[in-house]
Amino acid sequence: MRQAMIIACALTILTGCAVMPDNRKASPLRHVKLAVGTTRLDAERIIADATGVKSKYDLYAMDTSLEVRYQDGSTVLLVHYKPGSPAPWVTTPDGHAQHLPPIDGEVLSWEFLTQAAEGIR
Repeated sequence: MRQAMIIACALTILTGCAVMPDNRKASPLRHVKLAVGTTRLDAERIIADATGVKSKYDLYAMDTSLEVRYQDGSTVLLVHYKPGSPAPWVTTPDGHAQHLPPIDGEVLSWEFLTQAAEGIR
């Protein structure tokens, strides 16, 4: 009788583990469509749309970070940017000074990191 109980218990545990649904969802960061040359503003919008987290990037604040880490749960997306430059002043043909918009940074490359490898807490 005891042996039958142990076998029944073991079968229950094994079948329960085999049919347990996987509650882990793939991170939306894994589905972000970036391309080399994408402006930083567009990349920030794409990532914000995918994750549902509002971007804090401001083109006029001149954030010249070369690398930015975007984290969603255990997924970390590291994007390497070519820095932009400040808004230039130009002189128009009629002699007036005109302030042009800043030149935005561009995506150079990106990669996915693991928290264990990076020591991210």
